[in-house]
Amino acid sequence: MKMTLSYRYLNTNLGLLAGFGFPREKSLSLLNIGEDAFKNPDARLSVEPFLELLNFASEALGDPQLALRVGHKFRVATFAETGSVYGYCKNLEAVIKMNDQYQKLAIDVGKVTFVQDGPDQNFMVFSPHYEDMERYRRITDVIMGAYFAAYHWLSWGSGEEILGVQLPYAAPENLKTHEAIYQIPIQFNAEQTSLQFSDIAMADTLMSYNPERLVRIKKRLDNMIGQGACTKSFDTSVNAAILAAIKNGHITSHVVADRMGLTWSAFRTALKRSGPVFRDRVDAVRQGLFHEYLAEGQSFSQIALGLAYNDQPAMNRAFRRWYGMTPSQWKAARHSGESCASVDTQTE
Repeated sequence: MKMTLSYRYLNTNLGLLAGFGFPREKSLSLLNIGEDAFKNPDARLSVEPFLELLNFASEALGDPQLALRVGHKFRVATFAETGSVYGYCKNLEAVIKMNDQYQKLAIDVGKVTFVQDGPDQNFMVFSPHYEDMERYRRITDVIMGAYFAAYHWLSWGSGEEILGVQLPYAAPENLKTHEAIYQIPIQFNAEQTSLQFSDIAMADTLMSYNPERLVRIKKRLDNMIGQGACTKSFDTSVNAAILAAIKNGHITSHVVADRMGLTWSAFRTALKRSGPVFRDRVDAVRQGLFHEYLAEGQSFSQIALGLAYNDQPAMNRAFRRWYGMTPSQWKAARHSGESCASVDTQTE
């Protein structure tokens, strides 16, 4: 399943990363996008480049738990602006259901459900679309850090604390960040990713419950989802055409337009209306394929051919745009465990 995030959500996270010491300009360079990309805040980006950005920034700043800080700070910083709309719900169960319905407007990487297993066994369960929990642990941290901040605020209004958090990955060597942010019992290597609530917290009506405002807010959010569906449909078609062109060994905007049954002029007009420029879209598809081919054990020369580059140097140039280094430097940094920021990107 294609996992994406909106440029609106990305823009907020870039600001948070800058606040933690990772410059916005560096983030844009690593994502291979410019400020123009944010002119359409509802356009979507694949989650893979965002994950690579989190990994890179975490290593560069020497902060393994940076993603958890970012996720928590995201909801703390934006609660009054966007998170407070959940407070209009009647109770926490309604909040959980609303979360599942509208979370994808920001980042679409999983589903949220309410599970009740017995006394005080009430869970908000996050079921990610990804299966490799270790690889995507920083995406999990971004999501769960934000969820906890929102539910902590809402459950605090009932006078009840969240009972616990379950995380699907191994405990980090240093627990200080997790303990400082969650301040509740944490279960690592859990079978589910969730927050646990008491029966009292689930039963209480939220103090900010406002059914009239909730109706108005939901209408607005439903309209945004409807508008986004049109963009998503076009984006899905473009990405499918780009993928087919790459696998056929020849990728140009004319080829993609032809595969979509559009004139080149009509394709360019639709592309401008949708958001990301053509090269950004091609790069996003290629980056996703790169990780697939790398996981299959293919060599960089094989991957270059598989991504429809004319030769290895062409892939090296694209790779510098993506990650600020050549494939060989990237591979060496990954194997040595050193910070990507310390690699000299001016030498082959």
